[in-house]
Amino acid sequence: NAEYMGPFTTMDTGTVLLWAFLHLLIVRAHTDCGVQPVPEGRIVGGEDMNGYKLPWYALLHPPADATTPVCSGTLIDSRHVITAAHCFTQVKGHNNTAKFGVTLGIYNRCVKESTRRTFAVTNVVINPNFTSPTGNYDVAIITLNQTTDYTPICLPGQVDKNLTNRVGEILGFGETTEGDTTMPCTLQGAYIQIFAAEECKESELPSQVPNPQILCAGVTGGGVDSCQGDSGGPLQLVDDGKFVLAGIYSLLE
Repeated sequence: NAEYMGPFTTMDTGTVLLWAFLHLLIVRAHTDCGVQPVPEGRIVGGEDMNGYKLPWYALLHPPADATTPVCSGTLIDSRHVITAAHCFTQVKGHNNTAKFGVTLGIYNRCVKESTRRTFAVTNVVINPNFTSPTGNYDVAIITLNQTTDYTPICLPGQVDKNLTNRVGEILGFGETTEGDTTMPCTLQGAYIQIFAAEECKESELPSQVPNPQILCAGVTGGGVDSCQGDSGGPLQLVDDGKFVLAGIYSLLE
């Protein structure tokens, strides 16, 4: 996988980019954000999502082929999707926005659902501080060619909020069994815990933590992870009954 996703000394982990770059690009709030039922399921070692409940989940794919995941993303207002910068920099000709389509309202990528709508990309802003292969500031903002009425996720209220020991959820169409490169038809979700930087120092991620832009998250004992195809997707938490974006999965080594 592109960004190493584990293990801790005693647990599998993920590295999740904190959303601190968001406020530099998107300042508009959305009053109806994040209002969907709490979904169930998991990614590696997991089950399908329990129906279509996540209108802010975005699938990045070749323009004419929504069945082939390239990366994941998250709708943050009526026209912008946040994802990982390396989703573009690792693709030849990444500055050509015509190389990507973005589909919202997708639950089963193998079936053309009535909830689904595909958008062209008119602009991509990559965080100027993004560095590869360290993965620092691995954030990009996509502008869609049209506005949409899909519900976006809520943005955090504070960049310095302590998320240690919070449990969040990751989403994507990445592989569901370790070592099996077959991607599922249906959107997958998994619950993971956010760990303190001190615990990350004991992991196999010394080049990336304790960078303040990076969170470590995983499940004690392993078995749950995010994989290629999930990159750029959300780590979401529930605050006051609404889903809030806590981080973005970056799959860089």
